[in-house]
Amino acid sequence: MKVYLVQHGPCVEKTVAPEQPLSNEGMQQIENLRQFISFLNLEVHHLWHSGKLRAKQTAEILSSSLMFGGMIEAHEGLAPMDAVEPIEKILEQLNQNIMLVGHMPFMGNLVTKLLTNTKKNLVSFVPGTIVCLEQNEQHEWHIQWMLTPDIAKKVLLHNISH
Repeated sequence: MKVYLVQHGPCVEKTVAPEQPLSNEGMQQIENLRQFISFLNLEVHHLWHSGKLRAKQTAEILSSSLMFGGMIEAHEGLAPMDAVEPIEKILEQLNQNIMLVGHMPFMGNLVTKLLTNTKKNLVSFVPGTIVCLEQNEQHEWHIQWMLTPDIAKKVLLHNISH
């Protein structure tokens, strides 16, 4: 089982747009991420977002690069300050690949909880980051890979120039 944790892309300030959609930069960063992961043939059975517009937009953009035939769903428990234990319990039962699109500090807290069962922050998320966790047969979680927007952009630019 794999869990793909994605922090939404950069968004506009609340004073500019109260719903805080992705900014132009955010749309581009997520598009770069989409292009990069399209080469990975990620199979996802569930695609959940927090319900906030920027997370929904991020999920919608990424969905086209996934092997995914389901519905993109808003799901409770993925808000920035939510406790991670309810999602952890769902993941224990799920046994299918899932992508969660949400916010900090929730995403960092969930990675840390699954890997170490502590509150120490292990992964430095920036907007547009994706982390792939994999659960082994002993139900232990491990980081399989991580991709930041800067790395995705550099690789894509390198591939275009060659």
